Amino acid sequence: MRECMKLLSVSSRSTVYGYLKHNPDFPRPCSLSTGRCRVRFKAAEVVRFIESLPPRG
Repeated sequence: MRECMKLLSVSSRSTVYGYLKHNPDFPRPCSLSTGRCRVRFKAAEVVRFIESLPPRG
């Protein structure tokens, strides 16, 4: 999650979850553990999502 936040340049986990909720193109997380809710994102998918966004400016 921290690396995903760095790639997106956001400081809040809730912002990432907002992307998940409101943007169907945002990569879906991969759950790695059944005990604790550890969420991971594939970096390549997050980078691809960022590159698909329209330029700011």
